[in-house]
Amino acid sequence: MKRLTALALAIALLWPSVGSASALSKAENSSVYLNFDVHFKSLMEQEDGTISEEWKMDIPGCSGYIGYSKGATSVIVTARHCFAPEPITFLGIPVATVEAFPKKVHFFDGDIGTVVSHTESADYDLSIVTVQSRRHHPYAFVSEHFKRADGLFVFGMPNGHFWSYSPATAMQGSATYTNPDWPHAYGMDCSSCAPGDSGAGVWDKSGRVVGILVGQSSAGTAVVMEPGYAISEMLRGYRL
Repeated sequence: MKRLTALALAIALLWPSVGSASALSKAENSSVYLNFDVHFKSLMEQEDGTISEEWKMDIPGCSGYIGYSKGATSVIVTARHCFAPEPITFLGIPVATVEAFPKKVHFFDGDIGTVVSHTESADYDLSIVTVQSRRHHPYAFVSEHFKRADGLFVFGMPNGHFWSYSPATAMQGSATYTNPDWPHAYGMDCSSCAPGDSGAGVWDKSGRVVGILVGQSSAGTAVVMEPGYAISEMLRGYRL
């Protein structure tokens, strides 16, 4: 009897870590990082009327996760703002335009996929990118609800340097974070989240996606995420 009691206690103590490890494994297998082909064009003309500078560069872009897959084709969910960088200004005057186009998608297992197409949401800071890779990759399930007391985490690749696990907590109080750029978004405390995490999945302890990280509050005290129901709405009926 004492042995059974001790075994039950050991299982109870180990269960949270086992669950977290399982959730992290799901996040790893279904997370991606996008590289972008960036076009820079100066708006400052030279004396002869020609553009003073224009160039293209392949740079690290945003994180994302696999919302659906079939065979070697994956449907990636990421942030819409990754495709529309703000114009470069000087003293409030636009001096250059920047356009970003998704080019390559890097999977956690080292596979690299080629972007076939992408679609942007009109209502949310979300975008869907269809990718052709060398092999099949599992997709994650979406949860439209989560408890604020539950531990969440963000899994992405900040600035394209390394995969990063960032613990997070949904903010207490108002369910919706007030910001004109993200009218539907939730506020979330995540001290180790970085700019390159934009588009990364926000995961719960069961390994389901509850949102997409899209930005940081103006005060710099919290990050915001588009909720799971917005992702479900965008993915609904989208099948390969």
